[in-house]
Amino acid sequence: MPFMKQNLAGLEAYKAPYITTGIKLDANENTHPIPQALRDHMREWVDSMLISLYPDTNSIALCEALARNYEVPSDWVVCGVGSDQLIDYLLRAVLKEGDKVLAPGPSFSMYRQSTFINGGQLIEVPLASDFSYDVPAFLEGIRKEQPQLIFICNPNNPTGCALTNEEMERIVTSTSALVIIDEAYGEFLGETAIPLVKKYSNLIVLKTFSKAYSLAGARVGYGVAQAPLITMINKIRPPFNLNIFAQEVALWVITHQEAFAPSIAAIVSERERLIKALKELGLTVYNSKANFLWVETPLALDEILTKEEIFIKKMGYNGKPYFRISIGTPKENTLLINVLKKEARVCAQQA
Repeated sequence: MPFMKQNLAGLEAYKAPYITTGIKLDANENTHPIPQALRDHMREWVDSMLISLYPDTNSIALCEALARNYEVPSDWVVCGVGSDQLIDYLLRAVLKEGDKVLAPGPSFSMYRQSTFINGGQLIEVPLASDFSYDVPAFLEGIRKEQPQLIFICNPNNPTGCALTNEEMERIVTSTSALVIIDEAYGEFLGETAIPLVKKYSNLIVLKTFSKAYSLAGARVGYGVAQAPLITMINKIRPPFNLNIFAQEVALWVITHQEAFAPSIAAIVSERERLIKALKELGLTVYNSKANFLWVETPLALDEILTKEEIFIKKMGYNGKPYFRISIGTPKENTLLINVLKKEARVCAQQA
C-alpha cells in the first residue's frame, strides 16, 4: 500500500467472526434476553426520534445520568463508541513517539494495537503462573520502565483475574503516569475503582455497556476522571461520536440497572457451576471474576464445540493454546458441558 505509513505496513486488521446462530460464547456478551421494558421503551422512542438532526455532540443527558450514578460532577464523564475509542483517544493525547506503555500480559489485545498505532511501545508485565496479578512485579515494572501510561484491566481479559481497590491504589500512588483502569467486566466483580478517581488526578476508569448490560451492538463506553483529563479527551474527540440510538438506549439502561441485576447474578452463579464442571472433566480452569473462563487443555475444544454450533475463542500465550469461554445462560452452559462429557466418554472408550 503506497499511501500507508511505513511503520504501520505490517499491522494486521482486527478480525472477529460475525456469528448470529448457534450458541455464541466467544465474545463475552451477555446472552440473556434483553429486558422487555427496554424493548418497549425503544419502540416508543423510535416514533419521536430526531433522526434528521445531529445527535448531542457531548451526550449531555447520558453523562449527567452517569455522573449521578457515581456521585461525581458531570464534567468528570466522557462517552465514546465503546471503551475502545476512549483508549485510542487517551493514547493519542498522551503519547509521543517511542513512549512506553505498561500493561499486564496477557491482556486485552487493543492495548498493544492502539499503542502501536499511536507511536508507543507496549511493555508487558507477565501475570503470575496461575494467571493472577503479580502486584510486586507490576510495581517493579513501573519503577524500571517509567512508562507514560499504564493499563490495568480489572477483571483482566482474557484471564479473569482481578485486583482489589487497595491493590490498584498502590499502583496509582506509585507513579505520576496516567493510569487507565479498564472495568469492562467490573459488574461481574461487584466493585469499582471509581471512588479512587476522587482522590487521584492521574487516574481514569473506563467502563462499557457492552458486557453486563447487553448493549454490545450499540457500542457505548464511558470514562470517569477528574475534569482536566476529561477536557483533554474532549479536545481530540470528534463531534457527534455517539449516535442518537446509542445515547438513548444507554440512558435507559443506566437509569434502570435493576432490570439487569438478575442476569448478572445468574452469570456469576453459572460461572462457578461451569468452573466446577470443567474441572471435573479434567480441564485446567483458572480463577475468574469476569463473565468468562480461561481454560487450558490439550484438547481442541474449539473444534469439538464448533461441530455442535457452540462457539468459543481459541487463543494462545507463550506458544501454548488456551481457550476463553464466555458464561452463557444456564441452558447454553448445560449444552456445552454435555458436549464435553460426551467427548470425554468417547475418548475413554478409545483409550
